[in-house]
Amino acid sequence: MSVSPRPMASHGAKRYKWHAAWTLDVAAREARHASGLVYDFHPGWRGHLQPPMGDKCPCGCWHGVLRGGAEILGEVEHQRLTRLCLEACMLFSTAASAACQDCTKLTLGDDYYMVNDALWEAAHPNGRGKLCLACLQRRMGRCLQYSDFTDVPVNRHNSWVQALRTWPARPG
Repeated sequence: MSVSPRPMASHGAKRYKWHAAWTLDVAAREARHASGLVYDFHPGWRGHLQPPMGDKCPCGCWHGVLRGGAEILGEVEHQRLTRLCLEACMLFSTAASAACQDCTKLTLGDDYYMVNDALWEAAHPNGRGKLCLACLQRRMGRCLQYSDFTDVPVNRHNSWVQALRTWPARPG
């Protein structure tokens, strides 16, 4: 599903005219500009890219790589192309802030949780970004147990985590 980027109300961000030139598709992990530039986004950061060919998102959870529209690179000045790359990264970072880095599912509601540090570091070594519960289990190669979760309010209000209290621990 493609969407025109909208600022998150909780951040108090404004919608600027240049936002209208972009279409974001978090599920497809891409940002398209009206000029024809297309950036693909991937979890993590690979530091070998520099604008306009690619850059990291401000949150550090995603990096964008120029996939399409390279034919206009020679027609547009480098400074403008660099700005477009940074715009794509900023807008995608905002739009994907609650997306699972593996499957892009929104990690709100029952997919908002907190596990112990050792488990998180084992499953998600770069430490930035979010994973839905299903992708966390897939990365761990086992079902999650109640003891994997920390004793914090977000877990006390998570019906999935609370349901684990009544389930017997399963062998990994």
